[in-house]
Amino acid sequence: MTCGSCGITHGPNSECLEAVRMALKRLVAAVGMVGECKGCNASILWVRHMNGKSVPYTTGGENHFINCPAAKDFKK
Repeated sequence: MTCGSCGITHGPNSECLEAVRMALKRLVAAVGMVGECKGCNASILWVRHMNGKSVPYTTGGENHFINCPAAKDFKK
């Protein structure tokens, strides 16, 4: 069967990399920008809340300030 994302025929158990890339792009657009914590270098997602402020979240969906060893350095 020809893939609707890339036009290539894939095996029944293989996943189209273009479809995965597109899905990831949609997810990041919906969730937030990927980044790195300047305090501990952990991978984070910047999520803009309804109040307009961006908050760092872990890739597991938890507020990064909860576990970041450098969180106190970012408090205003």
